[in-house]
Amino acid sequence: MSTLSYSYSERVVWVDELGAEPHPMVHDLCGPHADRLSVPLGWQRRDRRASAAAGDPEASGAPGASEPPRAMVQTTLFSQSREAQPRSA
Repeated sequence: MSTLSYSYSERVVWVDELGAEPHPMVHDLCGPHADRLSVPLGWQRRDRRASAAAGDPEASGAPGASEPPRAMVQTTLFSQSREAQPRSA
């Protein structure tokens, strides 16, 4: 099992080990779906699972200094989704 998170502004999708806590802005995937996940043209797929480290180097982007920690991505995504909601008058 894996957890998928993403950042629209950075056009990045992260695949991590299964998260311990559920969060409304991340999605859990079974292993086969996480392995076959493709992203839209122009986006990066960064597989940070331990199993990816031994696999295909193109599919497994090593975390870089500009990559926020997973918790920060979740918080940012949640904040962005709340800002995007229309406000009632």
